Amino acid sequence: MYKKRSGKKHEADVVEIIKRAKIDFVGVLQKNKNFGFVVPDNNKMYVDIFISENKMNGAEDGDKVQATISDWPTKSKNPFGEITTILGKPGEHNTEMHSILLEYDLPYEFESEVEAAAENYR
Repeated sequence: MYKKRSGKKHEADVVEIIKRAKIDFVGVLQKNKNFGFVVPDNNKMYVDIFISENKMNGAEDGDKVQATISDWPTKSKNPFGEITTILGKPGEHNTEMHSILLEYDLPYEFESEVEAAAENYR
């Protein structure tokens, strides 16, 4: 931390990221032959997430998915991640509803006990 040249404000440099506040992102998978990129819906995530072929977990090109960042090497522009949830095709009602819930860290599936209890109230 150091004082700004003019005025009383201080400035600082980031030297290390210890923990990221958000590592799960919803987006669309753009698949190539041996790898792919998830293009996040959230415009605060300014780069695409690199997904190796063995981390796609059955997702196909054009699927809306949830990807979790597993590593972001210092010299890499893009973080590395894996697909944790396949939501469906973009534009489908359930796909879009689930992607909104996941983007705000809200569950779209519940434990079987909770589902059973909810059924009893109908």
